[in-house]
Amino acid sequence: MFEELFPNHMEAVKSGVKILPTDFDCYRTLMDSFEEKCEKLDDYSLKYAKAFVAECEANKTFPSAIDSTLHRFDKACGNKTA
Repeated sequence: MFEELFPNHMEAVKSGVKILPTDFDCYRTLMDSFEEKCEKLDDYSLKYAKAFVAECEANKTFPSAIDSTLHRFDKACGNKTA
């Protein structure tokens, strides 16, 4: 699922690249939307939290791009509330 949601960031996440979060509003928005539309984050899925950070940091120069991310959540997960 995370490969589909964050295709541009998963290689870096898997290789352990560290990205420091600075946009905490975006980070919270993505995590809340993921839990609402996909599933609750658990110990296993939290290891992919870096993908949320990477997405937010990449979108800082183009804030409206977050809408595209949220659309990917809809497409990948629909409304499968856990």
